[in-house]
Amino acid sequence: QFTVRLLEQRLRPVSLPSLAIALAELQVEGLVDRITRVESTESRGGIRDFVWPESVPDTVFDWRTGKDVDVTTDNVSLIFQSHSGRLEHA
Repeated sequence: QFTVRLLEQRLRPVSLPSLAIALAELQVEGLVDRITRVESTESRGGIRDFVWPESVPDTVFDWRTGKDVDVTTDNVSLIFQSHSGRLEHA
């Protein structure tokens, strides 16, 4: 699994718009899945994944802390992973 930030750091000097286009094409081709992940505000680990960004509610239960968490842009990440759920190395 990779975040856009990690991919941008690893693939420099690729521009962010070019990276976004490439990821969108890979998603359309069914090679990668895009996941919207809500992270714990205290432990920074993922607490819930969503297929569609529009389906993310305003609050999510953080099973790590036992509390409801307000969802903001600070605790949501876009994650990309191979369609099979794991990356295969050639």
